[in-house]
Parts: sequence; structure tokens; C-alpha cells
Amino acid sequence: MPLQDVERFLSPTGRELHASAIRRMGTVAARRSDLISFAAGYPAPDLFPLDELREIAATLLSSGRDALQYGPTRGHGPLIDELAREMARRHVAVTSQDLLVTTGSQQGLDLVARVLVGPDDAVLVEAPTFTGAISAFGNARPRWIAGVRQDDHGIDLEDLERATARVRSHGARPKLLYVVPNFQNPTGKLMPQDRRHALLAWAERHDCLIVEDDPYGALYFEGEVEPDAIRPVKAADDAGPRAVLQARLRPGPDRGHAAARLRAVRGRRA
Repeated sequence: MPLQDVERFLSPTGRELHASAIRRMGTVAARRSDLISFAAGYPAPDLFPLDELREIAATLLSSGRDALQYGPTRGHGPLIDELAREMARRHVAVTSQDLLVTTGSQQGLDLVARVLVGPDDAVLVEAPTFTGAISAFGNARPRWIAGVRQDDHGIDLEDLERATARVRSHGARPKLLYVVPNFQNPTGKLMPQDRRHALLAWAERHDCLIVEDDPYGALYFEGEVEPDAIRPVKAADDAGPRAVLQARLRPGPDRGHAAARLRAVRGRRA
């Protein structure tokens, strides 16, 4: 069947889907062996701990066939328990029931968008921001995706208020704000803690959620940044909860996890 005939079966959402910008960036990098591309965020292959991974894989496979079997859809129980302890070390108070293991941060963003974003909603993002987030939120078909300017310390709070008022004036409800506070993608900016607290106050004032993406919180030179400086927004999210935190564990067999006190995480299937 010709491609044009297949396209008539597409849903309204399917007709609006576009090719992945991340995939295009990776394709360009793969064509040039002498090119080191910072666009797609690929780690240096010579830093992969191959010997350690081989040892871990051999241990798992020697223990029986359970390692290759299906497991709980929310993630492997011992892994989730360890992630809860890691969240505690980062001053984020969650239980294992608040955590969901995903296949990378992109799946986490897709799930957040499908569960939270509706056709009358607006999504606010830093400008510029991670292209994968724009794709995920765009696929949920909100009424508006609005960019918020940044200054030298991250998202501009005054422009955030202006963007909030602007989307409301067009009849859209500001549903969530997507931010990368730690070494923001693509600017690399580190948001100060007082501004993170101000974001929670903004979310409470406007009845919005904050989707906090933290793939880079553990990537910094020792001595250059104090550990308290990278404390997540969600660590101060006591009254809400207003923040949904997702973090990446590693590339390769990509794994991420999302932390939120939402019924969708605790009980619903996604």
C-alpha cells in the first residue's frame, strides 16, 4: 500500500507527529567519525565500564533464568527500594510506592504528558529547552506551549509571571512548568536554591505542577559546586506536592525514574 494511502488511517495526533530531532542529531553525528557532537549528549564510548558490566551480566545470568523473565511493570523491587534511598540522600522524601522506573527520561516525559496534559492546557518551558520535552508535550496536543526566558541564573521569574498571564488571556490553563534546574539543557545553567523555592511558590499561587528533569545533577567537577546547590526542587516540596522529579540513571540500556505522589504512579497502568 502506498505511503499516502496509509496516512489516511492516521489519527489527528498521528498526523501532527514529526521526526525526532534527537534522532536527526544522532544521524548527523554517526556520519562523521571525526566529529564530536555535543548536540545529542552522547557520552564518550571509552568511558563505558565494559569490564564491570560484563562481570555484573555474568553474575546475573549464572544465578538462573529469572534475570531474563518479565518483572513488575513499575520496576524491579530491589531497584525501586534503592532508588528511594537515593532520593532520601538527595533530601527528597518519597516511598517506594511513589517511584516508577522508565526506559529513559523520554518515556518519563511521555507518560507525564499523557497523564497530565489535556487539550485546554498550557505547558510552560524554559527557552531554550530540551527538544525531547517539546516533542513529548507537543504530542499531548495542549492548547499552548509557551517559552519562558532565562537570565544568567536560569528561568526568569518575572517572565514566568508574564507567560502565565499570557496563556490565561488566550483561554488556556497553565497546567505545568518543565524545568532542568541542574546544568540546564542546553545552556548548562545552575538554578540557585532561592529561585527553586520561588518556583514552588509560583506553582502554589497558580495551582500548577512543576516537572523537574534532573539528568545532570551528578555530573559536575568536585569542588566546583557544593552538594546543596544541586538539591532538587522536589526536596523543598513539602506543602504541595507540586513537583514531579525524574532523573536518569545511565545511558546505554537507558533507565530513568520518576518520583511523584500521583495516583497514576501509585496505581494506574501507563
